[in-house]
Amino acid sequence: SEDFLSTSIPPRQKFETSFDLCAGDGISWNFKTDSHDIGFWFLVDEEPMFPYVKADAHVAVQIGLVDVVTPGTYSIVFDNTHSKYR
Repeated sequence: SEDFLSTSIPPRQKFETSFDLCAGDGISWNFKTDSHDIGFWFLVDEEPMFPYVKADAHVAVQIGLVDVVTPGTYSIVFDNTHSKYR
């Protein structure tokens, strides 16, 4: 879909995207990888909203939704720092 962002995250690198949101907003994600797992976490004003996970996004599409209660900067981080070669 034209609404999807496609990116390549090299070994030992991260990709982060942030949004300034207000109470009442919502943010959702829907992602997959072509192969192998990817580290993933969600931050609110630089603090983890839930624990870091390694998502098997090559096996199943990862989907989530958060309703914004507290205004702030919400960041989604994809972490490939655990990978040496892929």
